[in-house]
Amino acid sequence: MPTPDKQLCSLRTAQQVYEREFAHCQRSPEWKAGALRGLRLAAGLAPAASPYASGTAQDDAWGSGNLVGAAEWKWRAERGQLPGQPGWGEQA
Repeated sequence: MPTPDKQLCSLRTAQQVYEREFAHCQRSPEWKAGALRGLRLAAGLAPAASPYASGTAQDDAWGSGNLVGAAEWKWRAERGQLPGQPGWGEQA
């Protein structure tokens, strides 16, 4: 299990990626919440269940955002493009 310091670092890093890539996009609040959850999960933080009822449009949007957030983290991690790494902030 990660230490509290490592968890806090991962949480901050996920939040920074979210702020840069998703916070201001033209998506629904549910999609954005899912994207943040996907980033956090990919960063190694504990998973959170969808707060929306299964089968609803909100749950679908949340799930879609979750997949995109996790993929964004993986893509950036593979290229050394996470906050604190050389190249953060450069356009890929």
